[in-house]
Formats: sequence, C-alpha cells, structure tokens
Amino acid sequence: NISTDSLDISDKWILSRLNSTIKNVDNAYKQYKLNEAVKLVHDFVWSEYCDWYIEMAKVRFYGTDDGQKEIARSVSVHVLRIILKLLHPYTPFITEELWSEFKSEDDGLLLISDWPICDNGAINENIEKQIELLQESITNIRNIRTNLNVPPGKKASLFVRGSREYTDLLESQHTYLERLAKIENLFCGENLEKPAQSAAGVVRQMEFFIPLEGLINFEQEIARLEKQISDFEGRLNAVNRKLDNENFVSRAPEDVVANEQRKQQEYRQSLDKLHNNLASIQT
Repeated sequence: NISTDSLDISDKWILSRLNSTIKNVDNAYKQYKLNEAVKLVHDFVWSEYCDWYIEMAKVRFYGTDDGQKEIARSVSVHVLRIILKLLHPYTPFITEELWSEFKSEDDGLLLISDWPICDNGAINENIEKQIELLQESITNIRNIRTNLNVPPGKKASLFVRGSREYTDLLESQHTYLERLAKIENLFCGENLEKPAQSAAGVVRQMEFFIPLEGLINFEQEIARLEKQISDFEGRLNAVNRKLDNENFVSRAPEDVVANEQRKQQEYRQSLDKLHNNLASIQT
C-alpha cells in the first residue's frame, strides 16, 4: 500500500483514468455494447497507459530517487494487472499467460479472479485537466521541433507567454518537459517578448516560443522549406487548374472531384504551415 500523498501527479492521473475506464466499461456492458467496451479498454491501454504514463514513469525509473522509482514501478504493475482483467474476456489465453508473470503468491488463475471495481474516490477531474494541458504542451513542442527538423537529441529553451493559471503547471512539471520534449530552460511570464528567430506555437491561452539559434542550420533549413513550398505550390496549381476547368468538374465522377477538392485543401494547409515555419526562421 502506497500513501496517496507520496504519489506523483502522473500516478494520480493514470489511477483516475483507470477508474474512469472501469466505470465506463461497466456501463457499456450493462447496455450490451461490447464493441464500445473493448474500444474503451484499447484507448486507455494504448493512448494513456503506454503512450503517456509509461513514458512519464521512465523519468523516475531512470532517476536517482529510489522511493519514487518504487512508487512508479508499483503503480505501473498495479495498473497493468487491472488492464489484464479488463482484456481477459477478449484475449483469455494471452492475458492468463501474462497474469502468471504478474500475479502475487495469493492470486489464483485470472479466470476466477475478481472483476475490477471502480474507486470513485480516485477519479480526479482537476488532475486529468492538468495532465491534459501538459500533454498538449509536450505535443505542441514536439510538432514544432519536427516541423523545423530540430535534431531529437538537442535540448532547447522554451519561452511561454501566458497567465500564471497555466504557466504555474508547466514550471512545476519542468522535469517532464525536459525529459519528453527536450526543454532545458523554461521562461514564463505574462508579458514576455518573442525572442528573435523563434518558432512559435499556441496551447490554450499560452504562446510558445522556441529560439532556433544553435538548434538548426538556418541556411539549410531555409533552402529545405523553400523547396517544399515550391513543390506544394506546383501541386496546388495543378489541382486548381483541374477544379477551374468546368468540363472536368461537370463530367468527372463525384468521388474524383471530391478527391481533388480534398487535395486542394490539404495542399493549402501544408503551404500555410511551411510559410509560417519559414517566417519563424527569418524573423
């Protein structure tokens, strides 16, 4: 048994999401919505436990605090044991085999173990909202880095312009920003000015700025972006010529016209992003 006070915010979040999932799965079963039940479990396992919680737990697995290592390990195993129970109706042979590796000495077969019971007291909407904001921030930073070809291993500085309501959370969880988004230095303030040659992003009411000096080769990146812009402008012009042709629009099958319209929209969106990235480098 681990004291709730010693749990990290990520532990409280995954336990909240776990119990929400149990509750929603039970409701789906009561309504005989089996597809919905298994989708709820899949989304929790894949998108929350694997994608986020395990990645966040690694911060402590590889840290120096032995107490927090043990807490992260215990919570990870506890949640995994419940996941096996939730998945057992669908993959009984696999889950039973895995259960044999994670069960305690007092446990019998998974087949005859108790079904998980939702602990409503563990559901915390406030913490779920906080982690959701942190996830959006990390995703936004990752997208900025990817769009501008910032090498994955290079650590960056992050300037955040926004109210304390939001920036306090980022400052308190700087360790996760450093580990999961490679942010080394964090500067927050309501009236921060945008640093020169910075890539920008927006999360909720916060503006993110990442100075690019030292992260990328400006000449190479400008050349790469200009080449991509030229490529997409060529594609967009070709699509525009088709859609401006009344004979094509009136005679081509509807699905063919719809596909060209979809490509037109995608090319425009891609060009907007590329122009924004180029402007970030040049200003």
